[in-house]
Amino acid sequence: MVEDKNLIEEADDDILIEEILDEVLEDLEKYDFLKSADVCPVRTIELPEEGRYPRIVTKDFGEGCYKDPSGKLRSGKIIITIMGPWRREGSVRKIAFENYRHGNALVEGSKRIECMGETDTGLWHKIEGQLTITREKEEETMVVKRKIEKDRFLINASAENGVPKEWLIEGKVKVEKSNGLSYKVSIAEPLYRIEGCRWYQNGVKQIEAGDNLIRIDYGYAGPEDSLCDSWIQRWVNDEEPELINLFDRR
Repeated sequence: MVEDKNLIEEADDDILIEEILDEVLEDLEKYDFLKSADVCPVRTIELPEEGRYPRIVTKDFGEGCYKDPSGKLRSGKIIITIMGPWRREGSVRKIAFENYRHGNALVEGSKRIECMGETDTGLWHKIEGQLTITREKEEETMVVKRKIEKDRFLINASAENGVPKEWLIEGKVKVEKSNGLSYKVSIAEPLYRIEGCRWYQNGVKQIEAGDNLIRIDYGYAGPEDSLCDSWIQRWVNDEEPELINLFDRR
């Protein structure tokens, strides 16, 4: 049986990956117009001698700074190589990490984001990568390797007047942990996220580990019923569902 803490770590890792991806995609539409900045994270932009691309954007968090008062301490660098305009089909962004820590997690590896163009669902970006996350908790070091294949759709790309952006995410992840545990994560129903919220607000994810199947429903509305609800409903094999508040497991 997959232990409860492994499930929570999986949820934590997924939140972590989304936060890192948000850090990369946050200024995606603005990268063509951004200038260097000396406020943490210090942003530098390297331009080619001729033409507009490729250009390299480095976000340097130095020895550590907070993006916002409620966020996690971040340090090190995120380096984004931009090969073309983000809305242009075939345009690619490559993401690398240099001594990057997100809270208590050291992040290594790379990601590749390619614009696949407009679809009936929304602006489609294909995300692939292999990340290694090293966490230190209670004198224990856990190394997690994640192979990521996801499709991310911006479903209101023309949002204006302060309307938050919304995404649908599909795909799968293979996970291997230094404790010998390995499992597959698949999205059974597209996951829905809204800008500014750490948690998915709808959709279903499945975790397969050996003969065990865990099903997580992010569409469960908690007692507060807010636009950024942190409650999920979880089924382990054929057991009765359990309600979990991800806010309590941060």
